[in-house]
Amino acid sequence: MTLSELIDKSFIVPIKHDNTGIGIEIEMPLIPVDGGKVELSFIRQLTEFVLGMGFHAKDTTSDGIVSEMSDAENNTFSFDTSWNTVEFSLMHKRDINALYSEYISLLIPIQHFCMEHGYFLCGRGINPNYAKFDSTPIDSPVFAAYTDFLKKYTWHRNGEIFHSICAAVQTHLDAPDVPSFLEKFRLLRKAYVFDALFFANSLPPDEEFIESLRELHPIERDTLCCRDDMWKYSDAPNTQLLNVKLDNVDDYRSYIRSLKLFIVGKNGGFEAIEPCSLEEYCTDPNWTEEMFSVFRSFEPVAPTRRGTMEIRSTCVQPLDAMLEPTAFYAGLCEEIHEAAALVDEIYEKHFQGLEPTQVRSMLMKRSDTSLRASLRDDGRRLLALSMKGLEKRGCGEEKFLKPLIDRLEENGWRVPAECQWDDAFEQTKQQMKDIEKERGMDVDK
Repeated sequence: MTLSELIDKSFIVPIKHDNTGIGIEIEMPLIPVDGGKVELSFIRQLTEFVLGMGFHAKDTTSDGIVSEMSDAENNTFSFDTSWNTVEFSLMHKRDINALYSEYISLLIPIQHFCMEHGYFLCGRGINPNYAKFDSTPIDSPVFAAYTDFLKKYTWHRNGEIFHSICAAVQTHLDAPDVPSFLEKFRLLRKAYVFDALFFANSLPPDEEFIESLRELHPIERDTLCCRDDMWKYSDAPNTQLLNVKLDNVDDYRSYIRSLKLFIVGKNGGFEAIEPCSLEEYCTDPNWTEEMFSVFRSFEPVAPTRRGTMEIRSTCVQPLDAMLEPTAFYAGLCEEIHEAAALVDEIYEKHFQGLEPTQVRSMLMKRSDTSLRASLRDDGRRLLALSMKGLEKRGCGEEKFLKPLIDRLEENGWRVPAECQWDDAFEQTKQQMKDIEKERGMDVDK
C-alpha cells in the first residue's frame, strides 16, 4: 500500500456517511471528597459497578484492572490517561436529545455510587485536586508509549502531569460527503475560538503549584482556559491548529501528510519515536500499515479515522450544561453558509489579519474583559444563528442552548470559569440536584 492509498483508506473513504449523526466524549475529573489520591481499591469497586450496569470489559491494565468498558450500543466508559479522569464516549446519535439521555443514564447512577464512596465526578476543565492527586499514567501499552515520548522528546521530559490535570468535552460531527465535510471543517477551525465567550472553564493551578514544577512555569496565570496552555506546553505534536488551505480533497490529503507521527505500532505493541511527518516517515521502504494504528491529530478541531471532525478545544462543562457546546456547533453547521459569512465578518471587524490561534489566545485572557465585552453583540448573533439552525433540524434541540443564552445575560457575560464556586463538591451537588429535578426525580431524598 502506498502512503496516498493509506491516507485515502484512513481519512477520505470513512467520511461518507449515509446517516449523519453527532457523537460526544466527556472527560470528568474523579475527585476524592477529602482530597488526596484516587485509591485503586475504589477503581476496582467503580468498574465492578459499571460492569453491573450492562457494560463489558474492553481493556485492562497489565496488572488486571479494567480500564475501559463498552455497552451493547458501543458507548464506552473508560479512564483517560490516569485514574483521575473518567470518560464517557457516546456513539453517534441522530439528535442531541438521544445523546443527553445516554449521558444522564450514565451520570446519575455512577455519580451516586461515587458519592456514596467518598468521591465525585466534577465538571471543571482543571482538576481541583491537582495538588494532591497521583498523576502516574494508567499502566497500558498506549499510555506507556505516550509517556515515553514525553520523557524522551520534549523540552520538559515530564511524561505525566500535562494531561492528567485537564478535561474536555469533545463533539464529533460528520457529513454525507467530502465537500460538505470540508465545508464544516473549514468553518469549525475558525469558529472554535469563540469557546472563549461561552465555554472557557479551566482556571490555572495556583501560583505555588506552578512554581513547584519547572515544566509548568510557562503556564499563563492570566487565562480562562489553562487547558490550551497545557496542550501547547506539553510539546506534543499535532496539538496546535495548522494554518493550511483546505479548499478541496487534495488540500486535505496534503494536510494529513503534514501531520506528525510520534508513536508507531510495532510487533503488536507501541513505540515512541522522534516526531516526523508521514511524508518523511514513509521514505523508509519498510513501513507498514500497523505503524499508523494510533496516528491522530490533537488539534483544537481535528480529523478522525472514523470520518468525523472532532472539536477538542472545549473545556468540560458544568455537569448540568454538558451538551451546550455540542448544541452550539451542531446549530452553526446547520446554517453553514450564513455561519461562515458571520465568522468571517467577526474576524474582519475585530481580528483582521490574525490566525485563529492568535484570536483564541486574546479571547482567553482573563484580564481582557473589554475585548469580550466588545464581542457581546456578535456573540449574541452567533448564538441566535445556532438557535436558528437547531430549530431547522426539527428535533427540539434548541432547548440545550437557551439556558446558555439566559445564563450569559444574567451573569453579565461572564464565562463558566468566572462563575465557579470555591467548593467544587458543593457546586457539583447543586448541579446534580438541578439535573435530577429536571428529570422529575425527588431531590430531597
